[in-house]
Amino acid sequence: MSIKSVESVLGKEVSDMVVRFLITRPLIDKKWVQGLTQYGSFLVVKYPKNADRYLAEWNEKDGKKVQWWDYETHEEIKTAIEGYENFTEEQRKDKDLAKAQKARELLNSIIIERFTSDNFQEVQDVYCEWSGENKLMLGK
Repeated sequence: MSIKSVESVLGKEVSDMVVRFLITRPLIDKKWVQGLTQYGSFLVVKYPKNADRYLAEWNEKDGKKVQWWDYETHEEIKTAIEGYENFTEEQRKDKDLAKAQKARELLNSIIIERFTSDNFQEVQDVYCEWSGENKLMLGK
């Protein structure tokens, strides 16, 4: 199974790790920058491939866009939320927000390395080093 194609400009599986190149401006999901007091315009993250399961994909259900995880991951996320079983169907929005937040926390607890800078060349070099690429094709 290949890595999920979500959020990052580039992503590559290297052995059992995933390396992602992200642009942080104007917006980035906080799971990528959690723990950083400051971050630049570019970010590279490295984490085990099995953590990719916590990245939601968008799907459509009953004519609405919803975040989607595979069954096992969805069950793991729901189980990790205290009081999840007490949400009513009328609280669907709160339920969905709680699942997204828990998935962020679970992924963030697994991210091994982060490198950030405003200098594209520095971040490109780190991405290339971590992913085994010789050169990056962004902006070329």
